[in-house]
Amino acid sequence: MAFFQIEYNSKILGMERHVNVIYPDASEIKEDYINDTDIPVLYLLHGMGGNENSWQKRTAIERLVRKTNLIVVMPSTDLAWYTNTAYGLDYYDMIAKELPQILQRFFPNMTRKREKTFIAGLSMGGYGAYKIALSTDKFSHAASFQVHLDLELTVKT
Repeated sequence: MAFFQIEYNSKILGMERHVNVIYPDASEIKEDYINDTDIPVLYLLHGMGGNENSWQKRTAIERLVRKTNLIVVMPSTDLAWYTNTAYGLDYYDMIAKELPQILQRFFPNMTRKREKTFIAGLSMGGYGAYKIALSTDKFSHAASFQVHLDLELTVKT
């Protein structure tokens, strides 16, 4: 397993951003995955009091995924609620659209398939995970931890 701390230039936000990535080591997992060109990916979104380091510092995420064939992506989004703001900072677009494309260049073995792409978050990140999963067709599963959702469902008869 490798742990990457990446600083990249977000063209959407016009500023430098940070993302941490846990990348599986084929020598620690099954032989079947040594030449895998379609590695599943999990995006973990931080809560209001966190950043890209929160999952590593406050959980056992590295130990939990050590022997799995899974890329874990932990981006920083400040306190933007994973939303495009009225004053031009498009955090939703950065996470939902730009970041997957940037990471695909760094990690070409990362899957592009919906059925192997997952998203989860804590609190504000849980809100962001559901928002992004429900408004795009990129994620097959979404999960949240300690989130309050106020969903208004309209049923047409």
